[in-house]
Amino acid sequence: SKGSRVCAYWSTSLRGLHPAVVKTIPLETNKSSMVTLLFDDGDTGLIKLGEIRLLPDDYVIK
Repeated sequence: SKGSRVCAYWSTSLRGLHPAVVKTIPLETNKSSMVTLLFDDGDTGLIKLGEIRLLPDDYVIK
């Protein structure tokens, strides 16, 4: 949901998951939609829904 803490690959060429916050979510009828994320470093990205992982509320980013 909007505002959820998640992690995702920024791009296929960069390794590692990057922490982010969900800015916009797709419509329920379009499960393959893209989600807009605001990454912790300030960048934004349009990421496939299936490539996003939900982070627990108490997860600490090191």
